[in-house]
Amino acid sequence: MVHPAEADKKEYVRSLLAKRQFMKTYSLFDGEVSLTYKMLTTDESKLLSRALRTIQEQDIVARTSQSLKIKLLFYLAQYAEDVYEPPVAEAKDGDLTPDDFAYWEALYDDRFGELPENIPIIMTRIFMESHRLAEMLPSEGLDENFWKGAGLA
Repeated sequence: MVHPAEADKKEYVRSLLAKRQFMKTYSLFDGEVSLTYKMLTTDESKLLSRALRTIQEQDIVARTSQSLKIKLLFYLAQYAEDVYEPPVAEAKDGDLTPDDFAYWEALYDDRFGELPENIPIIMTRIFMESHRLAEMLPSEGLDENFWKGAGLA
């Protein structure tokens, strides 16, 4: 099993003690490109759940793709010099509401639509790494070895 790096453990503990969101920056292409992902607040997580419930697609591949688009809106905090905030649920022009997938797809297109098509693929791949880390850190926090590694024991 892969375990979080010591630096990630220490930063996670610091974020817990400071009551702030854990963030991690990933450097790609020999440091030329960076992506930063952050854990969500409780309110952001509730809105993400609401957004994901708007997906009506039955095909598993299309459903997964739509889900990843919404998750990128929430978790990606920075790509290169572009800084992002998670969306908030507010009515858009026309008939789009946060209770329709088209609302979230329009937000995705507004944010990432002008990027070359390979960039969202890279964002998604790194998001998967980030999400795996975000799932490991809280569960491994119950392990005494985690705390020793984070310098708290």
